[in-house]
Amino acid sequence: MDQWIKRFDKHLAVERNVSPHTRSAYRRDLESFALFLRETLGWEGAEEEVAARVDVIALRRYLALLHKSHKRSSIGRKLAAIRAFFRFLVREGVVKVNPGEAVGTPKKEKYLPATLTVDEAFALLDRPAPSDPLALRDRAIYETLYSCGLRVSELTGLDVGHLDLREGLVRVLGKGLKERIVPVGKKAREALADYLEVRG
Repeated sequence: MDQWIKRFDKHLAVERNVSPHTRSAYRRDLESFALFLRETLGWEGAEEEVAARVDVIALRRYLALLHKSHKRSSIGRKLAAIRAFFRFLVREGVVKVNPGEAVGTPKKEKYLPATLTVDEAFALLDRPAPSDPLALRDRAIYETLYSCGLRVSELTGLDVGHLDLREGLVRVLGKGLKERIVPVGKKAREALADYLEVRG
């Protein structure tokens, strides 16, 4: 399929104005797939004949092989390249159907965010009380994040007017511009009061 891969690359460059980086990635992915057809499945012959033999089963065998050594995001990109290539081959009349359309894209991995252990959190918060303004600010940030369970984006969006130290409450604007009132713990109130006093 090498000649059709070259024609597809030219199509991407001339007709689709695709970036050189994307074209290079697609070319590598398609060459890898062509190698699989030749060496693993042993398919030889005219390029059009080989392309016409590619079906959902062959494609799934290729993806199953990739699962052993590639992340789902990489497999998804390779499948996108194959789909685009076969869409082009259908347009050119080389094949009648695009086998990639019948294969679902693998779901991307979900990674849990890295978090501090309880001991690390306490070690961060239980340091001696600072005296310089920046250290006071940092302590107020840590204590407020920990006490209120805020996202960093929510904390950075806070205004002094959102804070009621006497009542121990803060008005937070969260995702989707939803507003909520959150209690502020004693240590966080003390840290905020110390910082606001030196901040002026």
